[in-house]
Amino acid sequence: MWFRQGRLAYRFPNRLPPRGQADTLWFSAELCSEAPMHHHDWPSDVTIWVNGVRLGHWTSPADFGGQRGLLTPAWWDTRNTQYGVLKEWRVTESGSFVDGLRLSDVTIDDLGLGAHPYVEVAIGVEEGARHVGGLNLFGRGFGNYPQDLVLRLRYRVAEG
Repeated sequence: MWFRQGRLAYRFPNRLPPRGQADTLWFSAELCSEAPMHHHDWPSDVTIWVNGVRLGHWTSPADFGGQRGLLTPAWWDTRNTQYGVLKEWRVTESGSFVDGLRLSDVTIDDLGLGAHPYVEVAIGVEEGARHVGGLNLFGRGFGNYPQDLVLRLRYRVAEG
């Protein structure tokens, strides 16, 4: 999936049990910027929202191509984008992080996870971003990592 600007939302089933209290959310995806064909100096500010709450943005450095991605099918022309970088966002009781680096003060409690039967994760490039360099999202059959978009929740069950 690729686009220049805007956002794409995915709804994952909310598997929290009735008295479950989430303490950590992880979201992982392989992605990169989106340029015509590909371009190794093409930054893009990629923003993540969970249940409508903006976690912050990470700047993708490039739209990667020129050599075939490990999983990219042979029919996909090598002049096109081939792979991305595997990123992990984490939201805890102490804030939001991307690859272990603090992203914002948004906490797990700010996400309202108990209010919906799903967890909506949106990923995109905001119109007013400093670097509007688009977005490529990869699934398990393209790029370098054999995974689709992954969402995990860790929780504890409240007593009583």
